[in-house]
Amino acid sequence: MAEAFIGFVVSVSLQSGLKLTGTVAHIEPASQQMTLKDVELQFPNQPVFYTSVYGVFGTDIVDLQVVSQAAAAAGTKPAVTRSIARDVPHQKDDQPPTITIQQQGGSRQHDGKQSQQNNNGWADEDVNGFIEKEFDFQANLNMFDKKKVFAEIQERDDTAPETLLVTLNRLPRKPNGSRTNLLPTENVLDGEPKETSHKTAPAIRTADTHINCVTVSPLQMAHAEHECIKVTGPSEVQLIENGGRGVSALALQRVQAGNTPIVMVLTGNNKTGAYGVSTARHLANHGCHVVVCASEQLQNLCDTISMQESMFIRIGGDIIYDFDELNRWSPDLIIDAMVGSENKLMEQEDEKEEYEALRRMICWAGNQSAPVLSIDFPSAIGGGRGRSAEHWIRPRWTVCLGAPKTGCSSTDVTGTLYMADIGIPRTCWKRAGVKGWTVPWGASFVVELEYVS
Repeated sequence: MAEAFIGFVVSVSLQSGLKLTGTVAHIEPASQQMTLKDVELQFPNQPVFYTSVYGVFGTDIVDLQVVSQAAAAAGTKPAVTRSIARDVPHQKDDQPPTITIQQQGGSRQHDGKQSQQNNNGWADEDVNGFIEKEFDFQANLNMFDKKKVFAEIQERDDTAPETLLVTLNRLPRKPNGSRTNLLPTENVLDGEPKETSHKTAPAIRTADTHINCVTVSPLQMAHAEHECIKVTGPSEVQLIENGGRGVSALALQRVQAGNTPIVMVLTGNNKTGAYGVSTARHLANHGCHVVVCASEQLQNLCDTISMQESMFIRIGGDIIYDFDELNRWSPDLIIDAMVGSENKLMEQEDEKEEYEALRRMICWAGNQSAPVLSIDFPSAIGGGRGRSAEHWIRPRWTVCLGAPKTGCSSTDVTGTLYMADIGIPRTCWKRAGVKGWTVPWGASFVVELEYVS
């Protein structure tokens, strides 16, 4: 059916407003593409443009009209006569043969190059005939008066100049008398520094030996742990074991001696929670009555904390998942292992349950008289860290694992600050991009830190 239109002269209107007039050369039913030859292009408000071949997709056609029928549609094939060059006296032997095509309404003659176009589909005819009909981009560009357009925009704009953004961002001009011409040997930065209101974070050092400690970001900490686990060792399980031992050693020093102390460990479903469960196991081995309150059920836990909880249960440890049971306990010490430095904004729909669980545990800890010891960093949820968050822990002590974390700015945020050695080698800190790292431990695995303004 589609082949019946080949050879017809058609007029096509496209969705873009372009109108085409040309002869149907080929129709591809599979892709619904029609190829026209000897095409006249009519752009809106533009002079007519001509091209030898033009392809059209069926989905772009708005209207199609048959202008005239070619000889092939009438059932008669065009008569083709071929004359060989050597039969014509005035024609050279190296010239291509002349082909004469006779159709209704006259005949046309083409040289051998034109016959190659009909065979292989390439338009290799002389383009000199199209030069005068080409689209003149420069002439049409000159029709656009940019100054006039901007003048009209300014006339319609009634915004006060002093309220424009360019005016607000412009620095005040210095008087001519304040400009100084410097010699080539002078430095523009040699003048007295200007006072700024930007507050820098205080330095952190060990309380006993005054060794400066570099703060690391959560990303640098994760990089150092990755280098340690995948390259140098120790493994992740060993890092958690070392951290749990260090935190439990400090916790044992802070609980009152005498009767069996009750310790409540609040854990999240993350690596900080795994450090908390490891701490709970070490405290239970040292005679404390330890209860772990988990933010997730056992079947929803990540692998790291699931393994730690399994070990804690096998030694007879108590784990509660119902937050109403928290009100039954009056602990002597609360250990915060909910979020730590892995502070994430958990207001997404898929984490609403965990967010609500952490919120309830944080609020419960805030209403207790027992002191709080935070692991790595005080837990906070709801839009920030520390006191800028919606819900946050107010600890009496904080034990940073491996290195102090960014955000440790004062005792108002962390309470008394400590740092525990979890076994990350010095080379791992270097590979993580932590500059200025020094060994602060001395003979201790847990050291007290202090803020230096």
